[in-house]
Amino acid sequence: MSTFLLRIVTPDGEKYKGEAEKLFFRASDGDVGIMANHADYIAAVDICHVRIITGAEELSAVCGGGFITFYSNTASLVCDTFVLKENINKEEVMSELEEAEKKLLEAKNPREKGILNSQIKRLKLYMEI
Repeated sequence: MSTFLLRIVTPDGEKYKGEAEKLFFRASDGDVGIMANHADYIAAVDICHVRIITGAEELSAVCGGGFITFYSNTASLVCDTFVLKENINKEEVMSELEEAEKKLLEAKNPREKGILNSQIKRLKLYMEI
């Protein structure tokens, strides 16, 4: 099967670089799948579960939102956070989730509520993956 170059970058640096056969994620307008030689593409990416299919394996991760471009058979996913499934500590996540939900109940301003809702959405995805 044909492949394309996939690069995933966060403010902390490059999280993934390699050949992929397929990439699945949620854009702002719905679920998307990309394969080699896809049409040029750019989209906002929601906080979502990401699946990367390579010839030998399937990687699962959580993306904290961002954007993606696909051009010249290269996909570049730029996101706030990107955590592979094997790097998720569910006990730690559960503790953070409980704390964020408690803060949300006490939050007064809309900006703080929006930030906490995004954090809770990401943490729930960590628990589901």
